[in-house]
Amino acid sequence: MKNSEYHRKLVADGWLFIRQAGSHRTYEKNGEKITVPFHNSKELGKGLHRALKKVVGF
Repeated sequence: MKNSEYHRKLVADGWLFIRQAGSHRTYEKNGEKITVPFHNSKELGKGLHRALKKVVGF
């Protein structure tokens, strides 16, 4: 899955975009914060996707 697709899914799932520092975006939902690297056309790495799946659910 491409980074841009994943970030659209986060927002659609109710994660609120808080800020961006360099190439990392921070989102918050129900008091929980996550920071995700953002490189538009690149694919998410397998390890990163697996780690985010534990927190986000997809």
